Amino acid sequence: MKYDIWFTLFSMVASVISSFIAFYITMPKNINWYKIAFGGFFMGSGIVTMHYMGMAAMIMPVEVSYDKELWALSVLIALIASYAALLLFLRFRNQSSSSWLKWLSAVIMGFAICGMHYTGMKAANFHAQHGIMGGEVSIDFFLLYGVTVTIFFILMVSWGAMFLDRHVLERLAYHDTITGLPN
Repeated sequence: MKYDIWFTLFSMVASVISSFIAFYITMPKNINWYKIAFGGFFMGSGIVTMHYMGMAAMIMPVEVSYDKELWALSVLIALIASYAALLLFLRFRNQSSSSWLKWLSAVIMGFAICGMHYTGMKAANFHAQHGIMGGEVSIDFFLLYGVTVTIFFILMVSWGAMFLDRHVLERLAYHDTITGLPN
């Protein structure tokens, strides 16, 4: 199995753009219910687009068809859970930075992505083309290590930014840089 690079990139771009739109719509302090609904719609649509465009990016010796009911259920899961996660996040965004309620909204978003993905995969039916199946299964270790290193790098950058935000900038804001005394 291989991936079409353009479909894969468009899948990523769709998720980034939909997340940007969702957060941009819900950024103001006072927002109406319809802005939350639009934000949840865009986030859920981004998850759905990312998944099914990623499925279309797979180049393999099988044809994929989808069970319509399970496909619709996967879309519904993504939309409802995205809306709920966004609603919870907005409801509790003024809580302390380590609020368990913010963690709950992140967990619900994780369930939205996983629930949509696994329901979408259950909806997928793979039909083998005659005479093509078979052969040896191989693992592309370059791809495996590349993805692992990239994920590790992203985690390190985000943890570094969080450390800078929490410790260094807080110290600069509350203490004099020359004497070290509190401001």
